[in-house]
Amino acid sequence: MNMQRRKALGLGVLGWGILGAPGMVPLTGCFTSEFLSKDQRPTYAEKISSVLVTPDRRQLMVLGEKYHYIFDMPPLLSNVLGSEWQSSVRAMFYHFNVDTGGHISGEVHLSLDDKAADSVVQAALAAGLSDTGTRKGAPPPATAIRGTVTLKGQRFRANGVQAGARQALNKEYSIIVSEPENAASIAVKVVGTPITLAADGLLIVLVAGVAVVLLPVFIASQLGNR
Repeated sequence: MNMQRRKALGLGVLGWGILGAPGMVPLTGCFTSEFLSKDQRPTYAEKISSVLVTPDRRQLMVLGEKYHYIFDMPPLLSNVLGSEWQSSVRAMFYHFNVDTGGHISGEVHLSLDDKAADSVVQAALAAGLSDTGTRKGAPPPATAIRGTVTLKGQRFRANGVQAGARQALNKEYSIIVSEPENAASIAVKVVGTPITLAADGLLIVLVAGVAVVLLPVFIASQLGNR
């Protein structure tokens, strides 16, 4: 094993230790995909097989059958993924749009479980979530804890690169992405994915010239379109 590969494996193990259980980042409450078009632009359905993060939680990667979507990680979402209470958070992705340059953007709405303990509520508020009102079914002064982040990134051709069992979701899900109105008649920029498959079957990406193993985000079974 060469030095670069050894460093990649080390960063992967370190990332799992920071983010939670070995081999996954457990957002187990509910991770709902609700990619909805804000207008009447053409859309396509993408089968998603894996959601990954870099060990430093600076990038979020959504792997589809046809395309890979790589986003800069917003600080709030990074805080949630790095917390001990992440399993109490529900995340909803929607309003995702691609422009002619291949840039993709959208929103993620985060909400804390209505039954979360007061200590978790305080931790979530300190991490950047906001108090938006009374929690459903909870007596005062219980509050609804929410947050919205904007994801911005780039769409890449998948080129057949897909996650193996150790980095894949337990089932495939479909999302809807909007394209430019004239996408069928113009050259929309799409380049090949920077994600590659290592000899041991794990997906890696170069970070500052060093190959690092990507960490899977565990997605609850409730994920799907509404």
